[in-house]
Amino acid sequence: MAFGLLTFIATFWTGQLVTLITFSAMFRWLALFSFAGNLLPYMRSGLALGMERFEWFMFNLLAVGPFLFSTLLWVNFLFHGEPVTYVMRGDPSRQEFLAHWRATGELLPNRDLATMAGQLTSEERLKGYVMGPVLRLAPGALGYAVIDAWEPAQLLRTNELTR
Repeated sequence: MAFGLLTFIATFWTGQLVTLITFSAMFRWLALFSFAGNLLPYMRSGLALGMERFEWFMFNLLAVGPFLFSTLLWVNFLFHGEPVTYVMRGDPSRQEFLAHWRATGELLPNRDLATMAGQLTSEERLKGYVMGPVLRLAPGALGYAVIDAWEPAQLLRTNELTR
């Protein structure tokens, strides 16, 4: 049970930084996995393992649910699709980006890197570069978008954007 809880705590703090999932959705999935094991017949599952009903309930709540949730969240991250690269406007931190996404469900104002060359402002064209964090988002295996890469604000030459 301690292993399940420690796995969940580690996944919660690291997985929420790389997955675009709200906290309420995370806890709903955790609740589903924690209580789904209790739907199995106790006589064939918990009693066969030598557990009392309360032990079987707590085992599912504290071990099976958190471990299964953590495993599926990491499967979503590790087996993702093709990433799309964005250059963010301004200089938001990763925490600001995630807080904005969780509050509104939308990305911060950004520009797709592939079409960015035509959208540069005249001031940006004169400078010859664009500043802003580079973000790569990919669709996860289970439907939740994942942050494939977050590169802090940097200088990008406009001729590199047309490639």
